[in-house]
Amino acid sequence: MNFPLIVGVILASIIAISCGWSWNNVQQMMVNGVSRALPAVLILLAIGMIIGTWIASGVIPTMIYYGMIIIDPSWFVPLVALVTGIVAITLGTSFTSIATVGLAFMAIGEGLGFSPALVAGAVISGAYFGDKLSPLSDTTNVAAAMVETDLFSHIKHMLWDTIPAFLLALLLFWLFGSFEVAGSQMDASTVEAMIKD
Repeated sequence: MNFPLIVGVILASIIAISCGWSWNNVQQMMVNGVSRALPAVLILLAIGMIIGTWIASGVIPTMIYYGMIIIDPSWFVPLVALVTGIVAITLGTSFTSIATVGLAFMAIGEGLGFSPALVAGAVISGAYFGDKLSPLSDTTNVAAAMVETDLFSHIKHMLWDTIPAFLLALLLFWLFGSFEVAGSQMDASTVEAMIKD
């Protein structure tokens, strides 16, 4: 991951110098860019700690256990997208949402007999929806900082296309999930075995 970054910095520096900028100016622009992106790096460090804590403390297995008991299969797929989106908005990261509740939902979906591709699609849709609209998100913060606009103004303007797209995705997830529930024979013994484990 570091190699493409280093190559990008070198190429950008060569282009800037060939356009007439001095090396001191190029260095100052790099420092300014890094300082604006530093809050995003700190957010990524916090994400790693959250994932490790949730896995070590047993949150994920608990979510799988109660999810198998509580969730109605006909609403499972849209619920996956919605809950993953809420977690992503709350935590400000798609990666943590996918690595925590997404992992739990994949296991629940397997137990309920859903297609892994459908469940993964719902997890990713919810995670990216929440990450895009969260004021804690590193990408949202960096985008607002780079164009020097207010963070909440940036989020407010993203709502115009993000909310309708997500509502349409929820409808499609409900339709596809309903087709899978109607067309499959969910194995009650598999669900029972997963709950007991």
